[in-house]
Amino acid sequence: MLWYVRPLLIVLAVAAGSPQPTFAAEEFSPVTLLSAMIMQLQEGRLDPSLYGEQLFRTIAEQTNNSGRYGQLAVLGPVTQINLMQAQEYPSGRVYYLQAHHANGVSVWNLGVNSMSQRIEYANFNVVSALQTQGAPQPQSSMDRLRNSNQPNMGCKLYPALC
Repeated sequence: MLWYVRPLLIVLAVAAGSPQPTFAAEEFSPVTLLSAMIMQLQEGRLDPSLYGEQLFRTIAEQTNNSGRYGQLAVLGPVTQINLMQAQEYPSGRVYYLQAHHANGVSVWNLGVNSMSQRIEYANFNVVSALQTQGAPQPQSSMDRLRNSNQPNMGCKLYPALC
């Protein structure tokens, strides 16, 4: 399932009660960030300091202020996260990651602002455990960007990073 934020991307948040990772420029890890984010979205706790304002508002709207995404909770704990690709933009990067859970797989795009280290864009697709056995993966924003003939398509998808 995919949620859209004006114009295209989902908003997610990290819980205040969970351990907050430190993201100094030289220590930043999108894998660590995604692991913490998934755990906290499964629990329904938000940490607004890790997200851009629009992303935080969208999470609240999408979850009726609960901060919990049931689709992620059903997948269970994360067992492994793979960074598949990163795309550089003038003000940040978009990371494409794949998270393996006890009960399935989720695929993610995270847009992180280089200056603030805040997540400005995020979206995910959930792939059920039955679909992980050789079924084609859903097309991500990164795939659409890669397959596009328009050279500035990434800045249209992620304007806050350009």
